[in-house]
Amino acid sequence: MKSSLIRFLSPIILLLSLAGCAHPPRPIEQPQPAYFSEWLPALQERSEHWKSYQARVKLSAQTAEKKFNLNAIILARLPDQFRLEAFRLGQTVGVITLNHGQSGLFVPSEKVVYTSDRSESLIDYFLGIPLPLDMFGYSLSASLPLDQLNGLQITHHDSVWLGYAKPSPEGWSYAWQFLSSPQKIQSVRVKRAAWNYTILYEPPVGLAAQDVPQKIMFSSAQWQIELTIQEITAAPTLQDAVFNTDFGGEIRHVDLSSVHP
Repeated sequence: MKSSLIRFLSPIILLLSLAGCAHPPRPIEQPQPAYFSEWLPALQERSEHWKSYQARVKLSAQTAEKKFNLNAIILARLPDQFRLEAFRLGQTVGVITLNHGQSGLFVPSEKVVYTSDRSESLIDYFLGIPLPLDMFGYSLSASLPLDQLNGLQITHHDSVWLGYAKPSPEGWSYAWQFLSSPQKIQSVRVKRAAWNYTILYEPPVGLAAQDVPQKIMFSSAQWQIELTIQEITAAPTLQDAVFNTDFGGEIRHVDLSSVHP
């Protein structure tokens, strides 16, 4: 009887012994791209897809001097055509346009059109963000200008990749931050002379063309703007007329070029 019990228990004891010696399975690691060049087709497709779009956004801004909330309609045909019309309580408070290098800010309540040889001066005067209108247009769709993609210099540490774009002729430099697991656009740091600020996507935006930002934070040491994308769609049939910088009527023109260098 005793020997029968031993024969019965021996296989069980052997199995338990083997199980005790077995190593636990290793966690499955997310695959990492071998080269950043593997990302470029998706980034290029994304930039092409969002070259022309229309959007509805909500702006909440805070500086040392003021705090305000606005809604806006945006039309963009990048890189050189852009229109932002801002509303408060259903009334237009400002229209900023960029059209093939000509830019203007129309303020209906003042019956004034402000102009400047630098588009960032107009958006700085109106919203407190000294950001070029073409770059502002790209940031709303979380896409990179094609000329930045062509010369992007890449470094990486663990799951974070940094892409340094060649500085623009106007002296702007851009450092894009990407996440690799999964592949997403997280932020871009923008610099020019004393200007230094960050554009942060919350949450980070995937590389697929249909992925769109939800909330975008523009921030520096002096100001912060939170922009919520309420709707954004590609719109390849926008007409030139919507980017007209001639607002007509008896309107004063004020040049801000010397005021905001």
